[in-house]
Amino acid sequence: MRAFYLVLLGLLILQNIQAQTDELLWGDVPVEDLMMDEFPADPQAEAVILGEQATFYFRNSEENYDYQLTVYRRVKLLHKHAFDSQARVRIPFYHFDENERVLDIAAHTITPDGQVHPLSRREIFVEKKDNYWSSVNFTFPQLSEGVVIEYRYTIISKDLLHPRTWYFQHDIPVRFSQLDLHNSSYLSFITQIEGEEYMDLVQQDKEQTVLARGDTRFSFTDESYRLENAPALRAEAFMTNINDYRLRLELQLSETTRHDGSKKPFLTSWQQTAEDLMESPLFGRRFLLKNAYRKLDRALAEEEDLAGNQEDKMRSMYWFLLRRVQWNGLNGIQADRNLYEAFKTGKASAAELNFMLLALLNAHDIRAQPVLLSTRDHGRMQTQYPMLSQFNYVMVLVSISGKTWLLDATDPLRPPGMPSINTLNKKAWVLNRDWPQWINLLVPPCRDVYSAQLYIEQDGSISGEMEVTYNSYSAWYERQLLEEHPGGEYWVPRLQQRYPDVQVGAIDYRNIGDLNTDLTGRVQFRIPKSENSTEDFLFLPFLIYSNFSENPFKKESRNFPVDFPYPFEEKWDITIHLPPTFEVVRVPESTNVILPNDQAQFIYEYTQSSNTIELSVILQVNNDLISPTDYPQLKRLFDQHIRLSNASIVLKKK
Repeated sequence: MRAFYLVLLGLLILQNIQAQTDELLWGDVPVEDLMMDEFPADPQAEAVILGEQATFYFRNSEENYDYQLTVYRRVKLLHKHAFDSQARVRIPFYHFDENERVLDIAAHTITPDGQVHPLSRREIFVEKKDNYWSSVNFTFPQLSEGVVIEYRYTIISKDLLHPRTWYFQHDIPVRFSQLDLHNSSYLSFITQIEGEEYMDLVQQDKEQTVLARGDTRFSFTDESYRLENAPALRAEAFMTNINDYRLRLELQLSETTRHDGSKKPFLTSWQQTAEDLMESPLFGRRFLLKNAYRKLDRALAEEEDLAGNQEDKMRSMYWFLLRRVQWNGLNGIQADRNLYEAFKTGKASAAELNFMLLALLNAHDIRAQPVLLSTRDHGRMQTQYPMLSQFNYVMVLVSISGKTWLLDATDPLRPPGMPSINTLNKKAWVLNRDWPQWINLLVPPCRDVYSAQLYIEQDGSISGEMEVTYNSYSAWYERQLLEEHPGGEYWVPRLQQRYPDVQVGAIDYRNIGDLNTDLTGRVQFRIPKSENSTEDFLFLPFLIYSNFSENPFKKESRNFPVDFPYPFEEKWDITIHLPPTFEVVRVPESTNVILPNDQAQFIYEYTQSSNTIELSVILQVNNDLISPTDYPQLKRLFDQHIRLSNASIVLKKK
């Protein structure tokens, strides 16, 4: 009998837990959640979403359509550090032309003793951000560590082409997140699940699909989606927009059903989208119609002698625009102004600048096409459906005699063929009217080469000279620094990071103005005797400088890829000249760490003669996208690099 009651008690507890996770009841918080002072799945978490429920209702409103999104969220605040991020709520909405409204806002704080402190309507206010966007803002009352906060609201929206994206994951753990879809309208939508690619399929049948990784479980049908036990998603090294990595559901309007039962498609083909863009007055007509750029072409002719071949002409147009017009920091894929009017102001958006370049190239019969993409900080692109909302940048693809250049006329320190680092988002869409296509953005490796001669003095100090060579984006970055510090003074704090007492001597660079060649330089320095050294032993530095002073990869594992903007290599050739009165006692062991398929490698080798030590070190990343499976090996590779970078060569007085 006692066993029976124990089983019954266990079932009741199980039902109670199931009830906690299956449904949220306003104001009815289980005692276990009120008393919780640590989230067992993540003891370091400052807050946890105990549950959130949302529902999309698509409906016919008189002769129009709209949708209603209801949201209900319950959060446990475990630490005061979470107050700003979780208890200060901002609900953005698109107010232009009354496109969206926020209604039915309710919120309250529940203290661990069960007392409820409702939010007064006087504490809710609307903040206008610009001519298009506003936000509803409020802060919860009676905040203290351990409280539970709840809030709910409704958004009414007319934006049916691309309704709001629902994110199941957040920067704090999520016990569960539930989204339901109800469509009573004549509209049809395509649903896209993103961010699930690194979860494993564990069930797929007529009833539902289930994906899982560890304790995290995602199950869904056509109308209901649920994520359980999701860990916090926080920014890590070499990520693009963090929203790219959140599990999310995106909706895209595909068609509507007329009263007679016929279908009207809204989602067109990539081909049709390209044709529509080329006919748009804010896109194709800006650079295709002669009236739109005639004066700009005259200004070019007044300053540039367009003699020579097509490549020479292309370069002249590129540098002409960079001399005369400064990028104003704005992106986008449309040009709101007439190109010549924008040109006269001396400042223009990326779209306006690159449309100017397109117009001039086409005017002189140089084959050029617009290229659309999403920048790294804007997010990934999908190629399945023609969704223009994913693009926020336009560049120019030029083909001359079988050779191509990707042009982005926004920075005078970047030559033709070197777009902004922020645009290196793996792929782009080329708007060829007859054959629009996706292309991969293949970027050549970026190389930093350091060649150093180190002379060990009798007193243990080191005098040295280092030759440096940079190409590609490293050369661009160094030239930026040299514009701010023409004498190369930035090398002083660089070397002081490793050697606080270093004395930096002459610094000179070559090829600063020739952007088509490698940037080379020379740095002289003197490093006093190490504090760890004694009269009989000298501890010599291993590497003088590296772009990586610490390992950027902290976690032992990672659920998403490492996304480098481009492949790169750092190479060091170091010669240490020894005084005859010292002998080598210890040198770090030679090391060779290689990732599968030669994705990355770290090589350390040394040779020794009677009075010199030769060190050769290579840190090389050949693949700009490293999978989560290979992440642990990548972390170990960088661990080795950091360990040996801080290692010492030990000499002993004879």
